[in-house]
Amino acid sequence: MTFKTILLFLICFIQLPRSNGYPQKKRISPTNNSSTEVLDSTLFIKYRISSFLNEKISIYELGDSLISCETNFKNLLKNWHIGNVTNANEYTFINYSLFDTISDSLKYNHYRDFFSGIKPPIRKQNSKHALINGKKTKENFIYPDFRYQEFYLPQKFPEKFKPIFSPKFLQKAQNIIEKPLCIDTINLNFYTFISNKKDSSSNFKSLISYRINEKYVTKNIASPDSLTQNYFDIFLNKKEITELSMLEAQKILLQNLIIRRIRDQILFTKQVNINDKVYLIEFDYQNTLYKVFVICNSLTNKVVLDYFFKEILLQKTS
Repeated sequence: MTFKTILLFLICFIQLPRSNGYPQKKRISPTNNSSTEVLDSTLFIKYRISSFLNEKISIYELGDSLISCETNFKNLLKNWHIGNVTNANEYTFINYSLFDTISDSLKYNHYRDFFSGIKPPIRKQNSKHALINGKKTKENFIYPDFRYQEFYLPQKFPEKFKPIFSPKFLQKAQNIIEKPLCIDTINLNFYTFISNKKDSSSNFKSLISYRINEKYVTKNIASPDSLTQNYFDIFLNKKEITELSMLEAQKILLQNLIIRRIRDQILFTKQVNINDKVYLIEFDYQNTLYKVFVICNSLTNKVVLDYFFKEILLQKTS
């Protein structure tokens, strides 16, 4: 039997939960045409085969089963080659090691603050299709960077935005980024945004971290202060930030910085538990040493938090 025949045989006998989001087969009634039933079943099976063949998985989890946290990093090193990462040869992995265990609330708060700050390296990814020897090939470039660079290197923005980035404003922004933060000590206001506006993807709008890339988007955010109508209008792309006075624009950007850090700490709280393990991955990229901290769940052995490698998704093999 061929692979496709075996796969088709298996899929026909998989019992799927009704709530998993896949198209559901229609109930058959005496008035149903049998050809319609066959068509529905065929489309359903084709959808399942397509979903299976196109399934992607984290670079940590593609390979050996996660019998320990260390398996994640062994898989990472095996998967780090030019077939998956086009510029993989620009990286030199130096070491990975157990760095710490989050054994109490003091350490928990320390790492929650750390992961909401500027220090953890982040991944920038550029994926595109290219023609090589007449064949269409996907190229996937990975670059290390750091968050909040717009508040340290504002000269990258167009001239019309530069007046907002006064030295005094930049100092305030950097204080917010670098100052210790603990959401347990803050009274928060929660907001839900629903928008059907599309993001125009201008450079400056990347400062507002909640970007709108789909036709309908729902976002939940938390803020220690009440949000103004101007904030709503900027977030929903109803107004350009350059339409505001300089002071109001600066106020919104500073407010959004706090919101971004609070968001990261809320996500940390949802993902990380006491007794989880902290690992350190060190690598060299273009003669610069980078240190990536990774948190692994002590029960499942899965990496639950990592701003660099975790969301690199690879095609799952059979």
